[in-house]
Amino acid sequence: MTGKWLALNFGNTRLHWAILQGKTLLEWGDTPYATLHTFDPQALPLFDQAEPPPILIASVNPHYSAPWLHLPRSQLLTLADVPLPHTYPTLGIDRALAAWGARQRYGTPVLVIDCGTAITLTAVDALGNFAGGAIFPGMDILRHSCQQRLPHLPPLSLPDHTPPLWSHDTPSAMQSGLFHFICAGLQKFIADRSTLTLFTGGDGQYWQQHFPGTHFDPHLVFWGMAEL
Repeated sequence: MTGKWLALNFGNTRLHWAILQGKTLLEWGDTPYATLHTFDPQALPLFDQAEPPPILIASVNPHYSAPWLHLPRSQLLTLADVPLPHTYPTLGIDRALAAWGARQRYGTPVLVIDCGTAITLTAVDALGNFAGGAIFPGMDILRHSCQQRLPHLPPLSLPDHTPPLWSHDTPSAMQSGLFHFICAGLQKFIADRSTLTLFTGGDGQYWQQHFPGTHFDPHLVFWGMAEL
């Protein structure tokens, strides 16, 4: 695309949106589903009712994305639209687009770690092929799980700094356990690939700072859309 267009990425818990001019990102934002009614693409400056812009939609949450498919010139992307070789049929469109965006923008091999509601890892090999990945719970899932299953324990939040491995009170012990649990898992996958590693997603910048030599790019899905 050469003109202005709108990208919508419906994640597990929120809508990520961006306005692009060709492959250049102009504006972007995130809207929780609880307040989704406040986001109206037709109110954006680029949206001309007489000649609406093209809209590309990626979604892992059909419940929220369905009404948006009726917008003029909208296209719902599927895995078949992403020319990433060797994927499997149930690979999430967000993972495929992020991997494709990383491959096209940064080269190969590359490892993409998307830290959102879930933490997903997607590897691309030196030939540009999908090379496998993994999925495990993100901090929000673990935090809410603790609240639901262990209601007698205090609420849990992400620590501002690396917590001590060994703690001497319950809140600190919970932070240490979950923080180092996630870090240890990420470290195992990063060490196994020994390649360029890109963090993305809502918690991506938080986790990236704990892994020197890695990089943070919050827009990999949008780069992937722009490269189709």
